[in-house]
Amino acid sequence: MIVAAALDPSVKAISRLGVPRWLAIVSIYLAFISLIGLAVYLLVPAVTAQINTISQNIPTYQARIQQTITGQPVLEDIWRRVGRAATNIGDQYNTQALSLTFGVFGSIFGFLTFLVLTFYMLIGGKKLGMSVVELVPDKSLQKRIVDLGLRISSRLGGWLRGQALLSLSIFILSLIILTVLGVDYALTLALIAGIMELVPLLGAYLGALPAVLVAFTTGSPTQAALVALGYLLMQQFQGNIITPQVMKRALGVPPIVIFTAVLVGGKLLGFIGVLLAAPVAAVIAVVAEDVIANHPRLRATPVDSSRNT
Repeated sequence: MIVAAALDPSVKAISRLGVPRWLAIVSIYLAFISLIGLAVYLLVPAVTAQINTISQNIPTYQARIQQTITGQPVLEDIWRRVGRAATNIGDQYNTQALSLTFGVFGSIFGFLTFLVLTFYMLIGGKKLGMSVVELVPDKSLQKRIVDLGLRISSRLGGWLRGQALLSLSIFILSLIILTVLGVDYALTLALIAGIMELVPLLGAYLGALPAVLVAFTTGSPTQAALVALGYLLMQQFQGNIITPQVMKRALGVPPIVIFTAVLVGGKLLGFIGVLLAAPVAAVIAVVAEDVIANHPRLRATPVDSSRNT
């Protein structure tokens, strides 16, 4: 549903050129599959080689960090805490992430089912929705339900398009920063930063930490500090310039609500709950706005200052 909502504006734009809607959907599918194939062809071999090298050198990196912080109780305690936290997070999230990957995209049948369902939602979702709405006898309520559905679709689509653009921008900026600073495994670290950007609020820190650690273990403390500074400046640029322009109309939900949704989603569904927290919060916000706007007791009314309350 989220992907269909995100692709619908592009399908409509192509259809305005006189192209049948089904052909517009097929053309977008072909373009998307071509981009995925190109990305896999260009990135997977290099990233796989870098990951293998990192895995082989992990004991060396750990020994260097341990040697650097030896004799500094505060840093040693922080390192032990980070190690325990990383182990716990890895055990919890990696299992679910791998389960999702192999369960959905690791199966050809599952991927084809995803494409077919998205295709039918794009080509006939409106008719299906209207057929369900028409079962409601109240005409005014029908209009309200249609309007609510359109607003939910708009927010979900805007969120997915905005999130994809943000992840791509973080990947490109991270790759530039790491390459200029001469950090090893720049492509892999930039890809991690781009993927972590999908995690609401915490993604920036989760994406920066591996880059700083790699710079510290393979380079020098100065290089690690420069990497941390580069990521900080990048996040400031993104948070103050890119994100407001991309996401200001997508969710319409305060950051504290998103943060709470992330905590609840992570507790209930783990990694999947964290990823879905923002769009679910946006849907709940749209429904709440509609209820408040149409409920006479909840609708805001002017206060009569001449009366004591």
